[in-house]
Amino acid sequence: MAKDHVTLFLGIFSLLFFLVVYYFSLNPAKIMDVIGKYLTPTFLLFLFVLIIISLVKPMGSFQEPRGEYINSAFMTGFKEGYNTMDALASLAFGIVVINAIKSQGIKDIKSIAMTTWKSGLFAMVLMMLIYGFITYMGSSSIEAVGTFENGGLIFAAVAEHYFGSFGGILLAIIIVLACLKTSIGLITSCSEYFHEVFPKVSYKLFVFILCFVSFLFANLGLSKIIQFAVPVLMFLYPLAIVLILLTLFSRIVGGKRSVYLVSMIFTFLVSLIDGYKALVDSIPKAQVNFLESIEASYASVLPFYEIGLGWLLPALIGAVIGYLFTFRK
Repeated sequence: MAKDHVTLFLGIFSLLFFLVVYYFSLNPAKIMDVIGKYLTPTFLLFLFVLIIISLVKPMGSFQEPRGEYINSAFMTGFKEGYNTMDALASLAFGIVVINAIKSQGIKDIKSIAMTTWKSGLFAMVLMMLIYGFITYMGSSSIEAVGTFENGGLIFAAVAEHYFGSFGGILLAIIIVLACLKTSIGLITSCSEYFHEVFPKVSYKLFVFILCFVSFLFANLGLSKIIQFAVPVLMFLYPLAIVLILLTLFSRIVGGKRSVYLVSMIFTFLVSLIDGYKALVDSIPKAQVNFLESIEASYASVLPFYEIGLGWLLPALIGAVIGYLFTFRK
C-alpha cells in the first residue's frame, strides 16, 4: 500500500510540476528573466546553505575508492558526468542564450559571440565549483550516512543528517528549483528548434508534447530513468563532444562541412556500439550477436576503447579525411 501511495504522490507532483513548466514555456521571450533573475539565484542560495554547512561541519574523512574508481577514477567520473547531460543541454540552451543576448540590444555577430564566450566561462567556473563541492559532500558522507544506489538518495541522506526532517524540505526546494529551471530552458529551446524545422506545427503544440512525454518518463523513478538513459547518453555524448570540439576549432578546420560530416560519421560508428554496450550492461536481454563481434573488434583495434574513449581516434581521422576531401573537391 505504501508503494501505491508513493506512485500516486509521484504522479500528482510530476503533473503539477510539468503544468508549471508548460505555463512558463509558453512565453519564450521572458524565459531568461524567469530563470536568470529568480530561479537560478534562489536555487544557488539554498544549495550553498547545504554546501557551507558540510564544509563547516564535515561528516567524516574521505574513504578508499570502490569499484571502477580504484583503477580508473578519472574516466569513470568522466563517463558518469554524462548523466548530468550538461553538454547535451548546452547545445539546446544555445538558442535561449543567444536570444537573451539579442534581447539586450546586442545585434553584432562578434559582440554576440564575445558575450556568449564570457557567459560560458563564468558558467563553467561556477559549475566546476558546484560539482566540486557536491563531490566533496558525497565522498565525505560515507561514515555518517553510508552508501546508496544513486546520487539523489545520497543528497537526501546528507540533508537529513544536517537538518533532520527539515533537510527533506531543503532538499526538495533545491531539486525542484534545479529541475524547474532546466526543464523550462530545455523544453523552450527544443520547441523553438522543432518549430523551425517543422513550421506547420505550432510552438505551443511542441511545448505540450515535450511536457507530456517528460511527465510520463518522470514517473519511472530516478533509478529506472538512469538505467534507460545511460545507453542513450553513451551513444549521444561522443557525438556532442566531437561537435562542440569541431565548433571550437572551426577557424582551423575552416568551417568546412565535409570535416564535420566525416568526423561525425566515424564517431557515430563507435558511439553506436558504446550505446549498445551500455544497453547490454543495464538490460542483459538486449544482446545482439553481430554487434557483440563488432564490439570485440573495436576493443582490439581502437586505442582507449576500454575506458570509453574509443571514438577519439576515429573522430580525428574523420576530421582529417574531411579536410583533405575539400582540397580534392
